[in-house]
Amino acid sequence: MTEGITKSMLEKFCEAAEKQLKIIHINAQSLTYKCHAEEFMYLFDGSKHDIISVSETFYNTPQDVVQLAGYNVFVSNRTSHEGGGVAVYVRSSLKCKIISQSVSPQHREQRPDYIILEIKLQNTKILFACVYRPPKAGHLNFFHDDLFELCTEYENLFVTGDVNAHFDSNKPCDVLDSKAVYHLLETCNLERVPFGPTYHIGDINSSLDMIATNCFEKITDFMQIPVSGLSAHDLLYAAFMFSVPKYKKLSVTCRNFSKFNEDTVKQDIIEAPWENMFYSVHIDEKVSIFNEILTGIYDKHAPFKTFVIKNQPKPWVTQEIVSLIKQRDTAYHRYRRTKMQNDSVIYKSLRNTVNRVRRDAKIKYAHSVFNNARSSKDLWQSLKSLNVTEDIPVPYLECVNNLGLMIDSSLNWEKSATVTYKKSIAALHGLRRHKNMLPTEVRKRLVESLILPIIDYGCTVTFGMVVKCSDMLQRIQNACARFVFSLPRDCHISKYLIKLNWLSVKQRRNFYSVCLLKKILYYKCPTYLFEKFTFVATICERARRDDKPQLRLQQHLTDKERGAFWIAAVVLWNQLPASVLNCKSIDSFKNQAHKYITQHQLSY
Repeated sequence: MTEGITKSMLEKFCEAAEKQLKIIHINAQSLTYKCHAEEFMYLFDGSKHDIISVSETFYNTPQDVVQLAGYNVFVSNRTSHEGGGVAVYVRSSLKCKIISQSVSPQHREQRPDYIILEIKLQNTKILFACVYRPPKAGHLNFFHDDLFELCTEYENLFVTGDVNAHFDSNKPCDVLDSKAVYHLLETCNLERVPFGPTYHIGDINSSLDMIATNCFEKITDFMQIPVSGLSAHDLLYAAFMFSVPKYKKLSVTCRNFSKFNEDTVKQDIIEAPWENMFYSVHIDEKVSIFNEILTGIYDKHAPFKTFVIKNQPKPWVTQEIVSLIKQRDTAYHRYRRTKMQNDSVIYKSLRNTVNRVRRDAKIKYAHSVFNNARSSKDLWQSLKSLNVTEDIPVPYLECVNNLGLMIDSSLNWEKSATVTYKKSIAALHGLRRHKNMLPTEVRKRLVESLILPIIDYGCTVTFGMVVKCSDMLQRIQNACARFVFSLPRDCHISKYLIKLNWLSVKQRRNFYSVCLLKKILYYKCPTYLFEKFTFVATICERARRDDKPQLRLQQHLTDKERGAFWIAAVVLWNQLPASVLNCKSIDSFKNQAHKYITQHQLSY
């Protein structure tokens, strides 16, 4: 038994059986867990194993599937409920197709999950199957029937998986409800590779996983290795004497601009024989000459070069993390050997440390990448480098919920206003039931605490809201004022809003917008917003007589742009007097701005 498992060990196995068929099986106990997915990718991403079969993937949707560089993945997911599922990762240089697979049950029925593939090697085709049979589950006949029909069509057959059969020689199969599994192996002429117990938890060691084949004489090597960071099941490895296509490294051919000198290129363009193009009569010939000259210049200064794409290690996996992984695996092996409680505590502590450090390192790396993205192009390149957008379709939605703010495709904020209206009315109805018990001052405080924050939420980005939605929100505020003073529905409300010192819904939005802008300019963050605002005084050398710190209004062409915060907030800011804008603190600015807006309505 080795001291843990590392990626270098897997690479050594590949080198020892470089020209042979290398098969791996592991019960991952859910690859939807981030720590399991990270460990799985760390071990196998860009490796040279030919086939990696995985049981209990817990995949439910295509977005859940973990992608490995250099592999094509074939899955059979259980969509009726959580758990189960199988996946087979086949090296991209091998041709492969799905022959049969399980159908997810409609209800929470325990059925085996399986997938059967035809894989073309260098000189032959093999039938490869991966199966997961839940504990004490029947219906193995579905897999048995599909596999048995195909046995006669293929000379070489491989079955991997977790069948929960307890392959222990001292336990009768009828007691352990494993007759169907043994019957499957017998009828398909399959022989299991003689691994030891493959599942270990506490003092329990059981033989649940298998690699079985009908060409046992071609096996050259096999072993099982604990994967402490991934599963309580051992990783099963076997190599077979089959010729496989040579591993081809991915390459790309493109122009090499590393020695491109712009001045030299310009000089060559000036000295190029352009007169040949003018002497020609036919337009096709002119285009041909033009392309020939331009291509010749590019071939000289930026020739084509073939680059081999190397599978670089994940940049956030540092030597510190690799060292911690080795310590964790060593601790797990020690615990497996001694079964001591103290060794178990040490292993679990190291396991949790690895998960935490690796997660934090990945988050830190992602933040550094995104913070350094200065343009949309850089941002999308960063997302692609992290496989965030890999094979994930982005559906078009009419409306999305972002932190409780409903954003519709037309940016008229109808959906958001409707949701706000319903929440506010529900809260107001709850208060009305106790209206007679509450004094006026308490009613005012309850409305200011429970209802007005709902109306104000996200108001600084809703400048494009249509008039009918603004009126709908204003009606809520009017209803709140009537509740505070116990007024009838037909009573005019304007003087009562002034008495409450409440701004109208529109002016509240204006007030919160200039306050937010003041904070951005005061604290100079967030950077992506602060960079959008420029004072006129920094552009024009001549200072204004009133010493008013006005902001430069950016050009905008459409109504949608006019509703953007950095446009609307600047317009409102420039309407405030210098006495308000020159306030030194945030609190004094809020007080002066509220007083000014109460007396002079800001327009936008």
